[in-house]
Amino acid sequence: MSWGIYLVYRAGQLYNGPVYAMAIGGYFSAYVVRDLGWPFGLALIAAVGIGALATFVPALGLGRVPAFTTVIATIALIFIVQTVIRNLEFLGGTHGIFNIPKVGYLLPLMYVALVIIGFFIYRLDHSRLGRAMEVIFVDPQAAASLGVDLYKLRIFLQTAAGAMGALAGVFYAFALSSIQVQAFGFSLLLSLYCFLFVGGYTTMWGTIAFVPALWSISVLLPTAIAAWKDIIYGSLLIAIMILRPEGIIDKSVIGAISSKSQAWLGQLITRHKFKVLK
Repeated sequence: MSWGIYLVYRAGQLYNGPVYAMAIGGYFSAYVVRDLGWPFGLALIAAVGIGALATFVPALGLGRVPAFTTVIATIALIFIVQTVIRNLEFLGGTHGIFNIPKVGYLLPLMYVALVIIGFFIYRLDHSRLGRAMEVIFVDPQAAASLGVDLYKLRIFLQTAAGAMGALAGVFYAFALSSIQVQAFGFSLLLSLYCFLFVGGYTTMWGTIAFVPALWSISVLLPTAIAAWKDIIYGSLLIAIMILRPEGIIDKSVIGAISSKSQAWLGQLITRHKFKVLK
């Protein structure tokens, strides 16, 4: 989910579409598997496709608007999707869907999906398209003058982010064996912003490092502390935006780690060759 928001923000738009796509993907897969008897694999593929479609259609309009408009419009879409789900009795209304069947291979599938998406984002970041996204973030007009089609690129990124959100929704629903519409609101949005901006929005590695660390606040810490999770996230977000807007892990940090790793590897190889020669 954090990677989905990261992906679109790299092109200069703070996009909340993965949140409502997560709700759509989670509810759709839970309903068709529990009530209609669909196999999990088919439900997962269909949910990802529906999530991508649910973000592709708005992207046809949002691809042309300024970044601030994208934020407001996608927050409105979150409320719209929440309201629709609350008023559909076959989806459990305000109570949600419970007793979702367990999937034995769910955890390995999550890790496989994480690796595949991570590889996709890594390749995208280090491609010509990734360099174009960096230019767009700094100066969209300059990027357009260099021949970058901002409109098509934003549609592609928003649709990809929606597919990631829907996939996360499927995993979320089946991991908990339940899904409730109130889970996809401002609390989730605050968490995702905290993961992205505290970890660092200039590189994909900040998300990898800080999502497990920050999410564990609500899982590992005592209940008395975990109950203040949103305040902790909000305080961290405010502090990082003031003190270090680029996040804790930025490109300079990654560059320093890479240089040290290469130097260490070079020393290790040199020592090995010396021992062999000796």
